[in-house]
Amino acid sequence: MDIGEYRRHPIGLVLAGSYAVAAMFILLIGVASSLPMLVFAVFGAGLGTGGSQTGVNALAAAYYPTSSRASGVSWALGIGRVGSIVGSMVGGVLLAMHLGLPILFVLVAIPTIVAALGMFGMGRHEAALRSSEVARTLPGSVKP
Repeated sequence: MDIGEYRRHPIGLVLAGSYAVAAMFILLIGVASSLPMLVFAVFGAGLGTGGSQTGVNALAAAYYPTSSRASGVSWALGIGRVGSIVGSMVGGVLLAMHLGLPILFVLVAIPTIVAALGMFGMGRHEAALRSSEVARTLPGSVKP
């Protein structure tokens, strides 16, 4: 039995929503005008990014065949670590440019928005595949 049979919604669409929420909260950090708003925005950004990254790791585990799953997930995690290192360096360069906080956090949110769009495309593809599989199993449909 495939893991996809247990899911109610395509995982790509769920992750796209999580990344979109993270991007929204990252943008909110740049315009927060009070300490409670800033705490709320940082909490939401951490929740969205942390949940998204955990979901992407699970997606990588489900994506690779069993024979190469360990290598595939290890590569995905390794690329994520490289992104963490490069992201910190880019953050330092952006701070050195003395940009305003709203501009800085718009730039920081761009990778999250790109990830949301990528996951949205993947979720739409999965939904299309799922609907074509359902259509093939309906009575009167042509089976390949």
